[in-house]
Amino acid sequence: METTSISLLDQLRAGGNDEAWRTFDSLYRTWLRGWLTQRLMQSADVEDVLQNVMTVLLRELPEFRHNGRSGAFRAWLRGIVVNRIREFARQSHGGGLAGDDGERVLGELADEQSLLSQQWDREHNEHLVSQLLGLAERDFGATTVQAFRATVLEGKTAAETAAALGISEASVWAAKSRVLSRLRREENLLK
Repeated sequence: METTSISLLDQLRAGGNDEAWRTFDSLYRTWLRGWLTQRLMQSADVEDVLQNVMTVLLRELPEFRHNGRSGAFRAWLRGIVVNRIREFARQSHGGGLAGDDGERVLGELADEQSLLSQQWDREHNEHLVSQLLGLAERDFGATTVQAFRATVLEGKTAAETAAALGISEASVWAAKSRVLSRLRREENLLK
């Protein structure tokens, strides 16, 4: 589960699907805002850059062709973010980047082999999984998602999880299966 779903991207590329854009926006805007504020930009400038990123995505997404490689969209998005930040800094005569290290950090983010880019990828994936688990919790309930988290993400046994949650081991296995099945169906948000 490392990528943005090809089918969500297909819906966005086809255009005219407001629900797909709302889904995309809710998945990405908060994460991008936090990422930019923590590492690269003065908080006052983040909303302008975010709006520029979303505008470019709206304009250029119809031309994006997923090559099937895991992370292709994530890398493309990272490139757009880097370019929008550079353009913003240029237009504000070097302003906008947080601290003297801003350009160095931006260069690292542009290099897909850098530790910072790997961190971007990892945090992207964690954010999307967290968002999807939040959606699953609304459908399945907190206990089901807690059982999934404990067994899949935390590596606990079914017996440990059952004891901690006060449910049977069979319920733990069923919860794991239900949530995993949902996440696989929702690969249109993760692939």
